[in-house]
Amino acid sequence: MNTDGRRRGGSRFDINQALRKDNVASKYGAPMGRPNRVSPLGVPKLYVQKVKFHDGDYDAGGAYWGGVPALPLYCGMTEDGEIRIFVRARSRAAAYRSILKTLEETPT
Repeated sequence: MNTDGRRRGGSRFDINQALRKDNVASKYGAPMGRPNRVSPLGVPKLYVQKVKFHDGDYDAGGAYWGGVPALPLYCGMTEDGEIRIFVRARSRAAAYRSILKTLEETPT
């Protein structure tokens, strides 16, 4: 898992940009959060970043996450978006540990 979000060559995968491309807003409103996507194929290379909110409670793609939470929201995601795990944590390091635990608990 890439803990700093950087690939070789110094370019950076941006989870918030990926969420923006996966717009879930509709004329009926926004869904509550987003589902996790996991794989039984082992631990892949994930990027872990803090999710930025717009208009207070919405991610860049329009999903609603509820009022001001006590803990920031982090996302671990593969570049292709096939695996995506959301956790609330005090720090990026704590989010990383929680995401690993979620992956380890995924049935194979």
